[in-house]
Amino acid sequence: MYKSMLATPLYTKRLCHVPLAEALLKPGGMTAWQSGFLSMDQARSLLPLEATDVNVYSMPLVGVWVKGPSSPLHPLVAAACLRFAFSSLLADRAVNADTGAFLLLLCPEGDPVSKCYEVVRTKYCQASDDSDDSDREFEERLMAKYGLKQHC
Repeated sequence: MYKSMLATPLYTKRLCHVPLAEALLKPGGMTAWQSGFLSMDQARSLLPLEATDVNVYSMPLVGVWVKGPSSPLHPLVAAACLRFAFSSLLADRAVNADTGAFLLLLCPEGDPVSKCYEVVRTKYCQASDDSDDSDREFEERLMAKYGLKQHC
Protein backbone atom coordinates (compact mmCIF):
# COMPACT_ATOMS: atom_id res chain seq x y z
CA MET A 1 0.00 0.00 0.00
CA TYR A 2 1.05 3.57 -0.61
CA LYS A 3 0.11 6.27 1.82
CA SER A 4 1.10 9.38 -0.08
CA MET A 5 3.08 10.88 -2.90
CA LEU A 6 6.04 13.18 -2.44
CA ALA A 7 6.65 15.90 -5.07
CA THR A 8 10.17 17.33 -5.26
CA PRO A 9 10.74 20.46 -7.40
CA LEU A 10 13.08 20.06 -10.38
CA TYR A 11 14.55 22.51 -12.83
CA THR A 12 12.05 23.24 -15.58
CA LYS A 13 12.40 20.78 -18.44
CA ARG A 14 12.28 21.64 -22.14
CA LEU A 15 9.00 21.03 -23.94
CA CYS A 16 8.75 19.84 -27.53
CA HIS A 17 7.50 22.48 -29.96
CA VAL A 18 4.04 21.03 -30.57
CA PRO A 19 0.67 22.83 -30.46
CA LEU A 20 -0.36 21.22 -27.16
CA ALA A 21 2.83 22.40 -25.42
CA GLU A 22 2.27 25.93 -26.68
CA ALA A 23 -1.35 25.85 -25.50
CA LEU A 24 -0.27 24.63 -22.06
CA LEU A 25 2.06 27.58 -21.58
CA LYS A 26 -0.05 30.27 -23.22
CA PRO A 27 -2.44 31.99 -20.79
CA GLY A 28 -5.94 31.21 -22.05
CA GLY A 29 -4.48 28.86 -24.67
CA MET A 30 -6.73 26.03 -23.54
CA THR A 31 -9.36 25.27 -20.97
CA ALA A 32 -7.86 25.09 -17.49
CA TRP A 33 -8.25 22.13 -15.17
CA GLN A 34 -7.16 19.48 -17.65
CA SER A 35 -4.53 16.79 -17.42
CA GLY A 36 -2.71 14.37 -19.68
CA PHE A 37 0.48 12.39 -19.98
CA LEU A 38 4.13 13.08 -20.77
CA SER A 39 6.47 11.21 -23.05
CA MET A 40 10.00 12.18 -24.06
CA ASP A 41 11.54 12.60 -27.50
CA GLN A 42 15.07 11.62 -28.57
CA ALA A 43 16.41 15.04 -27.55
CA ARG A 44 14.99 14.41 -24.03
CA SER A 45 12.38 17.15 -24.39
CA LEU A 46 9.02 16.51 -22.76
CA LEU A 47 6.23 15.65 -25.17
CA PRO A 48 2.77 16.36 -23.73
CA LEU A 49 -0.05 14.06 -24.85
CA GLU A 50 -3.75 14.54 -24.25
CA ALA A 51 -5.32 11.88 -22.05
CA THR A 52 -7.52 10.83 -24.99
CA ASP A 53 -4.62 10.53 -27.47
CA VAL A 54 -4.31 6.95 -28.79
CA ASN A 55 -0.49 7.25 -28.60
CA VAL A 56 -0.78 7.15 -24.81
CA TYR A 57 -1.20 3.39 -25.03
CA SER A 58 1.77 2.78 -27.33
CA MET A 59 4.46 5.28 -26.27
CA PRO A 60 6.66 5.14 -23.18
CA LEU A 61 5.22 7.59 -20.64
CA VAL A 62 7.41 9.44 -18.14
CA GLY A 63 4.72 11.30 -16.21
CA VAL A 64 1.72 13.61 -16.25
CA TRP A 65 0.91 17.24 -17.00
CA VAL A 66 -1.81 19.28 -15.32
CA LYS A 67 -3.12 22.64 -16.57
CA GLY A 68 -4.66 25.01 -14.03
CA PRO A 69 -3.47 24.40 -10.47
CA SER A 70 -0.33 26.12 -9.22
CA SER A 71 0.37 23.66 -6.40
CA PRO A 72 1.20 19.94 -6.48
CA LEU A 73 -1.11 19.59 -3.46
CA HIS A 74 -4.25 20.31 -5.51
CA PRO A 75 -6.76 17.40 -5.72
CA LEU A 76 -6.69 17.45 -9.56
CA VAL A 77 -2.93 16.94 -9.42
CA ALA A 78 -3.35 14.04 -6.98
CA ALA A 79 -5.97 12.43 -9.23
CA ALA A 80 -3.70 12.75 -12.30
CA CYS A 81 -0.77 11.24 -10.39
CA LEU A 82 -2.91 8.37 -9.09
CA ARG A 83 -4.21 7.69 -12.60
CA PHE A 84 -0.66 7.51 -13.93
CA ALA A 85 0.68 5.40 -11.07
CA PHE A 86 -2.13 2.84 -10.88
CA SER A 87 -3.95 2.67 -14.22
CA SER A 88 -3.85 -0.82 -15.71
CA LEU A 89 -4.40 0.67 -19.19
CA LEU A 90 -1.00 2.37 -19.31
CA ALA A 91 1.30 -0.46 -20.30
CA ASP A 92 4.59 1.36 -20.91
CA ARG A 93 5.57 3.60 -18.01
CA ALA A 94 9.21 4.70 -18.08
CA VAL A 95 9.67 5.34 -14.36
CA ASN A 96 12.70 5.13 -12.10
CA ALA A 97 13.35 1.42 -11.56
CA ASP A 98 14.39 1.84 -7.92
CA THR A 99 11.86 4.36 -6.64
CA GLY A 100 9.03 4.34 -9.19
CA ALA A 101 9.49 8.12 -9.53
CA PHE A 102 7.83 9.92 -12.43
CA LEU A 103 7.56 13.49 -13.67
CA LEU A 104 4.80 15.99 -12.98
CA LEU A 105 4.53 19.10 -15.13
CA LEU A 106 2.31 21.83 -13.66
CA CYS A 107 1.13 24.56 -16.02
CA PRO A 108 -0.58 27.13 -13.77
CA GLU A 109 -3.33 29.13 -15.44
CA GLY A 110 -2.08 32.61 -16.30
CA ASP A 111 1.60 31.70 -15.81
CA PRO A 112 3.76 31.27 -18.94
CA VAL A 113 6.32 29.20 -17.01
CA SER A 114 5.67 25.57 -16.14
CA LYS A 115 6.82 23.88 -12.94
CA CYS A 116 8.39 20.44 -12.98
CA TYR A 117 8.42 17.92 -10.11
CA GLU A 118 9.65 14.41 -9.44
CA VAL A 119 6.86 12.40 -7.81
CA VAL A 120 7.60 9.38 -5.63
CA ARG A 121 5.01 7.16 -4.02
CA THR A 122 5.83 6.66 -0.35
CA LYS A 123 5.10 3.38 1.37
CA TYR A 124 4.11 2.88 4.93
CA CYS A 125 4.40 -0.12 7.21
CA GLN A 126 1.32 -1.46 8.86
CA ALA A 127 1.61 -2.95 12.33
CA SER A 128 -0.52 -6.03 12.83
CA ASP A 129 -1.97 -4.96 16.20
CA ASP A 130 -2.29 -1.21 15.70
CA SER A 131 -3.57 -1.23 12.12
CA ASP A 132 -5.60 1.80 11.19
CA ASP A 133 -7.79 0.85 8.24
CA SER A 134 -8.91 4.42 7.60
CA ASP A 135 -5.95 5.14 5.29
CA ARG A 136 -6.42 1.89 3.38
CA GLU A 137 -10.17 2.45 3.07
CA PHE A 138 -9.67 6.03 1.89
CA GLU A 139 -7.13 4.90 -0.72
CA GLU A 140 -9.45 2.11 -1.93
CA ARG A 141 -12.42 4.52 -2.20
CA LEU A 142 -10.31 7.05 -4.11
CA MET A 143 -9.01 4.39 -6.49
CA ALA A 144 -12.51 3.00 -7.02
CA LYS A 145 -13.87 6.48 -7.74
CA TYR A 146 -11.32 6.98 -10.53
CA GLY A 147 -11.49 3.38 -11.80
CA LEU A 148 -7.92 2.53 -10.85
CA LYS A 149 -6.30 -0.76 -9.86
CA GLN A 150 -3.38 -1.15 -7.52
CA HIS A 151 -0.13 -2.61 -8.88
CA CYS A 152 2.19 -3.44 -5.96
